Amino acid sequence: MDNSRLVYSTEKGYSLPFNNCEHFATYCATGNKKSLQVRRVIGGIASITLALTGTVMKKMITKKKVG
Repeated sequence: MDNSRLVYSTEKGYSLPFNNCEHFATYCATGNKKSLQVRRVIGGIASITLALTGTVMKKMITKKKVG
């Protein structure tokens, strides 16, 4: 295992989206720095944003047709 990740982890500090314990554990096991939990949260936020945007746009279009 490359010990440079250990140094990086302590130098950069904890960051929920970019450098959390799951990132570190995944890196130790696979060599890839990623967090599936963070990806799921970001994906959920993106889905909610798209759904809300679609709802607002639909209401705006309906309002223009009526008015």
